[in-house]
Amino acid sequence: MTKMFLAAQGDILIQQVEQLPNTLVDVAPENGRLIVAYGEATGHHHSFGARSGMTLFREDGTSNGLFGVATAPVALEHQEHSTIMLPPGKFRFIQQRTMHSGIVQRVAD
Repeated sequence: MTKMFLAAQGDILIQQVEQLPNTLVDVAPENGRLIVAYGEATGHHHSFGARSGMTLFREDGTSNGLFGVATAPVALEHQEHSTIMLPPGKFRFIQQRTMHSGIVQRVAD
């Protein structure tokens, strides 16, 4: 059995996957960074360097699913959290959510 990478950085869960969905659209860099998610209050972000070896994709061109392919070890960085090193591979990035009184909300970061 192959060990799959699984980690969390604040409200982002990083899950290594064996396959990617068939319908993906490239995510363009913003100011030299590939943004996984923005913080709600501070403007901080979970991101990779645009030339880090990571390519990000959105499923169907929407915000429903965010995936990435790392061709080398890559650093997921955030201004308030420790950097996480991802091994080469395919990944899904999940914005964690919580439910209160039947209302689903993003986990605040």
